[in-house]
Amino acid sequence: MASNDAIAPFVMKTYQMVYDSSSDNLIRWGKSGNSFIVVDPLRFSQCLLPAFFKHNNFSSFIRQLNTYGFRKVDPNKCEFANEWFLRGQLQLLKNIGRRRNNINSIPETQEQEIALALEIARLMQEHKELEKEMLMLNKRIEAIEWRPKQIMALLCLVDHDPQILPRMMRKTEQKRQQQTYDVFGV
Repeated sequence: MASNDAIAPFVMKTYQMVYDSSSDNLIRWGKSGNSFIVVDPLRFSQCLLPAFFKHNNFSSFIRQLNTYGFRKVDPNKCEFANEWFLRGQLQLLKNIGRRRNNINSIPETQEQEIALALEIARLMQEHKELEKEMLMLNKRIEAIEWRPKQIMALLCLVDHDPQILPRMMRKTEQKRQQQTYDVFGV
């Protein structure tokens, strides 16, 4: 949308070309008056463009249309439309403004790529944390699995030597007393 009531020169010149019925063999309004058709792009470029612009390059004209928000209506014809570019509605042309590429804005596809990269980074971090958690859980499971084996081994020893348990208890008690002696000097 234009910032003031002035009509952009490109938009005004395009409207004048389309409005002038003497050039209908080159450019004219579409049937509904809400689009225009470049009937003969080559002759249009050679004859009409230089009369209104400082060039005869049809591609440059199309780029300018895109810059001002015109879209191609029919892929098989050079038919273009803009919601504010209507036959007999000169006062609406002030609403057509050059689309600005804001330096701070990022094209949508680039925004999507950045969002995807951030999501990938977040998922990779989450994956690392889950790996650490899995490693700790595996260690706990190994310890839990090891205890019954240790108990079974002890039971087998007791079965073969019933006096082993009292001897182990005496050794544990002696170690505890020695530690107490070392700490308190008793």
